Amino acid sequence: MEENYEFDDDEINTVTQYYDAVFDENDGYVDEPNVIAINLSNGKELSVAFHPGDIEYYIDDEMIR
Repeated sequence: MEENYEFDDDEINTVTQYYDAVFDENDGYVDEPNVIAINLSNGKELSVAFHPGDIEYYIDDEMIR
């Protein structure tokens, strides 16, 4: 993606709630991550949770691995 798009670190850090000590304090996870939720045509909801060290995906409340 970096080949096709220019990323602003400040914008990414805002979305992921990154701060300097997040990996030392919480292993890269925040208690209340920013989430995007999308209603799917089958009535379920896809949620994407943005952490500084990971992105988590859910269908309804079940994590997709």
